Amino acid sequence: MIRPTLRALALLCGAMPMAMAGPVILGPAEMDKVTAGASTGGGALAFAAGPFAFTGTSATAIATKDTMNGQPTLTGYAAGSEAVGTATATGPGAVSGTAATTSAAVPGTVVTTYTITANQQVGGTSISGSATMAFGSFAGPSVF
Repeated sequence: MIRPTLRALALLCGAMPMAMAGPVILGPAEMDKVTAGASTGGGALAFAAGPFAFTGTSATAIATKDTMNGQPTLTGYAAGSEAVGTATATGPGAVSGTAATTSAAVPGTVVTTYTITANQQVGGTSISGSATMAFGSFAGPSVF
């Protein structure tokens, strides 16, 4: 009983200075890191019905901004998302279905986006997968 109490106390003592500090004003470069790829996302849906039915889903999204060679005018953005859905159903009246979608968006005057989506139904097993990657940069000086 003492261990959980000590852990909670340590967490509160560590978080207290941050809570008392108040809001922090972010500079343009810090805001770019927050907003880079803000519309990045992924989702997966799996449905299975029958005497033996199993489903599983997974989705991940990440976005980042970085300067190249430490030069603030050479800013690059990257965002990516993945989603996978699996469903298996066997037995009389068994049905299964999946759907996976992803998206990634980055700012820039030069943006490249790659998307891969695959759906497969084999017997009572349905698998859907999707991955999206986006890369962007501003040609010329950064105005942020």
